[in-house]
Amino acid sequence: MKILRDQLGQKTYTIHRLDRPTSGVLLFALSKASLRLVHDLFEKREITKKYFAVVHGKTKAEWQINAPLCRAADEEERTAITHFKQIDFRPAGSFSTAPNLEVSIVETTPHTDRYHQIRQHLHLSGHPIVGDYLYGDMKHNARVSEQIGHTRMMLRATELHFIHPKTGIQIDIYAPPSHDFIFFDRINRMDRIKNCI
Repeated sequence: MKILRDQLGQKTYTIHRLDRPTSGVLLFALSKASLRLVHDLFEKREITKKYFAVVHGKTKAEWQINAPLCRAADEEERTAITHFKQIDFRPAGSFSTAPNLEVSIVETTPHTDRYHQIRQHLHLSGHPIVGDYLYGDMKHNARVSEQIGHTRMMLRATELHFIHPKTGIQIDIYAPPSHDFIFFDRINRMDRIKNCI
């Protein structure tokens, strides 16, 4: 936010933020009025978000988790729903020096907006995100990191879609996976992932 503020030379307000280890689409407003308008869209669930995650193991082709979550143990649990779809699978043996590794890439669509929702729901599914040192498998993370040369969490916000609350124009924002993302070549060929705008 500070970098963008300095680039634009004016105050900015964060609308769509990400966990520190997550990469991808961010959304900012240039006024408090705009911030409130778009925040209302999130509250009404009129904004569609999509993420890609590289996870441990072979997942189902498609599934949905409806498991309530809370930010802290003393907070009340709130409804949390996430839809998952397997996009690709790298079987055991495809890693040269770690032949027992299996990883899948999944497209995730959260229908609610809860703390660490995708990360927690993938953990509950038995497929924690590669590089997630909070909910993941430390030994498996270390083995995958050795193969790909870095330890970052493999979760990326790739799409954000909504109707602009003032102009009524459809807004579609895309952030294709970065060069260090596993399966980058496969993902980058997908028609759904367009150039950043």
